[in-house]
This record gives sequence, structure tokens and C-alpha cells, in this order.
Amino acid sequence: MADGPSTIFLCSLEPWSDMWYSKHHYAAHLARENTVYFVSLPDKWRWTDLFSTGVKVRLTREGVRIVEYRNNLPLSALPGWLARSVELFNASKLRRLMPTGEVIFWCFHPISSLQELYLKDPRSRFIYHVVDPYQNLPNDRLFARRSDLVVTINQWYERYYSEVNPNCILIPHGVRTEDRFSDSSVVKDLQEQWGRYMILATGLNRFVNYELLLRIASRFKSIRLVIVGQIFPVDQTQKILRDELFQLPNVTYAGIKHPDELKNIIRGAFI
Repeated sequence: MADGPSTIFLCSLEPWSDMWYSKHHYAAHLARENTVYFVSLPDKWRWTDLFSTGVKVRLTREGVRIVEYRNNLPLSALPGWLARSVELFNASKLRRLMPTGEVIFWCFHPISSLQELYLKDPRSRFIYHVVDPYQNLPNDRLFARRSDLVVTINQWYERYYSEVNPNCILIPHGVRTEDRFSDSSVVKDLQEQWGRYMILATGLNRFVNYELLLRIASRFKSIRLVIVGQIFPVDQTQKILRDELFQLPNVTYAGIKHPDELKNIIRGAFI
């Protein structure tokens, strides 16, 4: 790659919001010195998407350019050949954002819909950043094999992908430097508000053990359980358990918190 600032297309399954995952942290940090486009998948299809011919770009306070595009047809309802046509059209929409020079595509998932853009553009360099167990997905090995660099977060992933691509490195998850410091006055206010509390910061999805959380909150009634994170759809059994958890007097659901707020909540927690 050329010296100096780069143009980076960072691709994520999770959309941009105050619920930050590793890719959001990378995007915000890289945007300090580079042009960063954050691309996530379109949300639920609407009939107006039939007429979508381009992309929308908005700028965040961190300097990240959020890219929004639409599937012209609902991919899940299409035969393979037609879905591929929609994917190729999506790639052509995003290609209009690309500068004339070199581009880095930094992909956090092996989704097929944009691989035509990522893997076949001669000007681009491709990073496949494996943060979740994608080994059973059909495009995983293709992405790993054809990438210029595979980044892994644990030693098991490193061993696995090193056999597919020798350009493989290990970078474990970490914590931002600024998150190691907190606002003592804010922390004090939180402790006065919630007393002695423990925190769970997570996506509230089907992988959370709501029965265990109910047992913990019921057993340690003198300690408040503060839950921070995005609520996702779950099956009816899990929803009943989650609703029951939120109704306990010593449980507080604090919603989604930006990392700048979350660090103070974590600092004030007993557990």
C-alpha cells in the first residue's frame, strides 16, 4: 500500500450505533487518520427498495462515513441466479465510492453479497478479520484463502486459518486506552443511584443464559444487577425469562450505552 492515509471500507454484520463491537472501535480509531467507510448489511426489505440505485453516506462525530444501501429485491426469497444479480448490482453501487487509488477492504464477516467487489478489484487489498466462529459458513475458506491478510482473535483461529493462508496473524481483543480512565464524579453519581451493583454488558440475544441471571439476581437481592446492551428478538420461552428478569426490583436495564458512557458504568461496578 502507498504511504500516508488510506481509504478503508470496513464491513460489519452489525450496523453503526452506540452498541459498539470490535469493528466499531477499529472504524473510529482508523478514521482519525484515514478515510473510513463503514458498510453493514441492509435491514428488512421494503417495496420502495425496488427503485434504489445508489448509496447514502453520512458522517459520524468520530469521522466515520456510514454507508447505507438497499437490496433491490428480498434476497431470501430469490433463486440463486437472481440473488447473485442483486449482489452484483450492490457491488456496482458501492464501487462508485471508491477512489482511483488503492483501497483496503477490511471485512469482519464472509458474507457473499459483496465478495465481487472485495475480492476481484485489482486496486484493493483485502483483510479478513475473524472475530466469530465462521468456519462452517460456505464462504469462509474462500475469503481466508483469497485475502491478503487474515487477522484472528485467539490461538485456535490462528492455527486453523494458518493452514488456509500463511499470511495470518493473532491480535486478541483489547480495551481502548481512553477506556482505562473514568470520570470520578460520574462514577460516584452512578454508585449513589444504584448502590452496590454488578454489570452485564452484552447483546441481549438468544445466547444469553436468562435463567442463570434470574437465579443470580434472586439470590443476591442486596446487589443491583445493571444490564447494558441491545435487545434482540428471542423465542417465546427466552422472552418470558427475560421479561421476568427485568421485572425484578434489583434489576435495571440501562439500554444501549456508548463506550464513553459504558466505561464509567463499568468502573463503578462491584462485579
